[in-house]
Amino acid sequence: MHDLMHDLAQEVAEDEIIVGNSLPKTLSKKVRQLFLDGEEWTESSFPKGNIRTCYMYTKIDSQLVKPLIENWSFLRSLRLYVPDAEYLPKSICQLLHLRYLDLSDNIKLEKLPNSIAKLYNLQSNCGGLPCMPLGINQLTNLQYLTHFKVGKVSSIGNQFGGQLNDLKLLVNLRGELRIKIHENLVNKLENKWESGYLEHIMNLKVIRIFFSYEPKYEALIKKLKPNRNLMHFELELYYGTEIPRWGRAQDDWSITFPNLVNIELGHCQRLRGIPLLSNLKHLKTLSLWLLNNLEYMETNAIGGRGFFPSLEFLNLVDLKRLKGWWGGVGESDMPHWQPLFPRLWTVVIQSCPKLTSLPPCPSLESLEVERINKAFRILPAPQGSANLHVRVDSVGYLTTVHTTHLITKIEIQNDYKLKRLSEIEKVFKSCSSLRSLEIEKCARLTSISGALEHLTALESLVLMDIPTLEDNADDMPWRSLCHNLRFLCLVSLRSLQMLPRGMKHLTALQDLQISDYKSLKGLLEWISCLASLQSLLIVSFPGLKSVGTIQNITSLQKLKILDCPDLREACQEPSGKEWPNIRHIPHISISQ
Repeated sequence: MHDLMHDLAQEVAEDEIIVGNSLPKTLSKKVRQLFLDGEEWTESSFPKGNIRTCYMYTKIDSQLVKPLIENWSFLRSLRLYVPDAEYLPKSICQLLHLRYLDLSDNIKLEKLPNSIAKLYNLQSNCGGLPCMPLGINQLTNLQYLTHFKVGKVSSIGNQFGGQLNDLKLLVNLRGELRIKIHENLVNKLENKWESGYLEHIMNLKVIRIFFSYEPKYEALIKKLKPNRNLMHFELELYYGTEIPRWGRAQDDWSITFPNLVNIELGHCQRLRGIPLLSNLKHLKTLSLWLLNNLEYMETNAIGGRGFFPSLEFLNLVDLKRLKGWWGGVGESDMPHWQPLFPRLWTVVIQSCPKLTSLPPCPSLESLEVERINKAFRILPAPQGSANLHVRVDSVGYLTTVHTTHLITKIEIQNDYKLKRLSEIEKVFKSCSSLRSLEIEKCARLTSISGALEHLTALESLVLMDIPTLEDNADDMPWRSLCHNLRFLCLVSLRSLQMLPRGMKHLTALQDLQISDYKSLKGLLEWISCLASLQSLLIVSFPGLKSVGTIQNITSLQKLKILDCPDLREACQEPSGKEWPNIRHIPHISISQ
């Protein structure tokens, strides 16, 4: 356990709290709280006492749970880690004063004894169980229940888990509740209730509903209407074709759930439409993935200032049929109304092959697109953010942004078709504000010339895992980057036998990181031309034996060498051959 926590606990209540890995044979009557992280526990490890709190951070044998409970029967808070236990002893129900029970790390635990309903003071139960104990609806003081599982029969005996109607009496629940509905849900009483099981639990702010099978009746989810105060809603593996209106004539969630901040819908393979979300005043995050039948986000175009007024993060992944935002509206209709995302600053779009446009995003700062339609465009906004970060898996997608002059960072990853950066020279000519460029895992890229020359504001460049990259005889593009480039990282450029000779022009470079050059034997003599260099990191150069003319770089403050066995030996103090060349550097770190 962290030393600071230990010292603080001892200082606040030295006589009442024990923090450590063992206990004395007898406990003082004043001791009330235990925070234990020892490795070996026996039956005699738990002497009788008036303990109110016990947090076990390391495992104990399942046979020791019973003596622990019997000796500390006045427990209010209990955290147990019993990794080999499939069930807990009935004696846990003797803890009548228990208010907090944490079983979250017990992965084999299948069930709690049914008599746990006697713990009428219990307010919080943390942990996922394959089934809920019978009588859980009697725990009416329960305030925190992280997981509620319905319908799965335990492998121990024939006990069912909780039923949805159990939730109707747990009106004091608050915070977050995760409901998982299993395939064995066959309670005839489920059809008895007409109102929502969750509707009257007013303090639940986060509700996550998961199906582990294809239910026979879409009516089931209608009975899970959350309360109006809901702030986060998540639905996964729902196989219905629509989300119920939950008693509303209009399918507008700004009326049904006006306080929603986050919405997540995933693996809903048959869902053809989603409720109207654009009027939600507080919605900040919208994440949709694997909705294979969804063609449009909304059925009608709605203009005005109410269009997603607070949305900041939009995630659209694996929406194979998504064509656009509004059904029946083409770009020719756009001049008649101008909805836009006023505060949207992060957009992630992956595997949406039919999506061709997105409403304007004037505040956009981060855009990530992968495996999308080549015709995709973000419709132009009157003005854009002056700090835009773009991540793509194909350089062609850089044309999706109309305001390329506002892009400050570009990441190109896994573009297996890109051969030369000059293919997008036109785009780079307009990237006048670009300060950071990262190119990674582009297996066919041979040249970075013909494009980087235009990036006169570039300050950071990362080239990583590009096995076919070649050096140019004309020192380009390095010569054009000499004034502003401050950071350069070169990793796994396997076709290069030596560092690019044009690097000698990088007189403003301050931080150089080079890694995984298997054939490099020594740093070139021109390394001393990097007159502004302050930090040098060298990693995984098995044959590197010399640091070149590094002794002439008087500005160098940090040198770190990792996994360079020959160079490590050569740089040993004081007898290493290269030690005289590096001893002027204030901070040196050399390790295997």
